[in-house]
Amino acid sequence: MNTMTRDEVTAWLAAHSLLRMRRSAVPVELLPLWAEAMSQRESGINDGQAVAKAMAVCFPESRPQRAQSTGCHRCGGTGYLRGLSHIHSGRCFACNYSGERP
Repeated sequence: MNTMTRDEVTAWLAAHSLLRMRRSAVPVELLPLWAEAMSQRESGINDGQAVAKAMAVCFPESRPQRAQSTGCHRCGGTGYLRGLSHIHSGRCFACNYSGERP
């Protein structure tokens, strides 16, 4: 859909006022963003918030998925608790020293 990256659009928006432009003056790549920002502005919020919400809709940030941990939640998969080495040699009783999730 978009040929411009999020960073390029952010730089363009820093130099231009998107919501003060006529539709014909907006670059073709940014027409979906312009339309979304105009609809957001009609809901009664200010221009800055309208553009921010439009950016979130048109250019969603992809976040990496967290890998599922198979290790114990207490010891982090080591089987031992370093801070409690003075008690039973720091053995983790939650996983029975195995380091695996109980």
